[in-house]
Amino acid sequence: MSLLKEVILQWFFAIIPFVFFNIYYRDKMRNYSRSFIIITSSACMILAMTFAPSVTNGMIFDIRHVIILFGLVYGGIEVALLLLIEALVYRYYLGGQGTWVAMLILAVNFLLALLIYKHYKASYRKTLYLFMTSAIFSS
Repeated sequence: MSLLKEVILQWFFAIIPFVFFNIYYRDKMRNYSRSFIIITSSACMILAMTFAPSVTNGMIFDIRHVIILFGLVYGGIEVALLLLIEALVYRYYLGGQGTWVAMLILAVNFLLALLIYKHYKASYRKTLYLFMTSAIFSS
């Protein structure tokens, strides 16, 4: 039951940027601010990585991929790159048995997300591209 609680906590960290974004910009004329996206996403990523459940010794589960995807879709490539650097540096700081593998997977997933992002921006079928990116990030 404890692992389930920790996974639900990770999901909560993943939706915080979406909720804050919708609450903060609900009645505003301008609905976009990169600094707001960077601040909320960075805080949520640090929380998600700090309170990540450990499945086995050194192998942690967190939801940083989703937060980087949020930064890419709503903030653009620059915001996502800042979030990627933050995730890599903090993952290195946390250490553990799977540090280098996790950092490599995160970098490869980011590059794949960038390729999909270019098609996402030009397409009307945005749900398909979000589904594809989610499938890549979940593997």
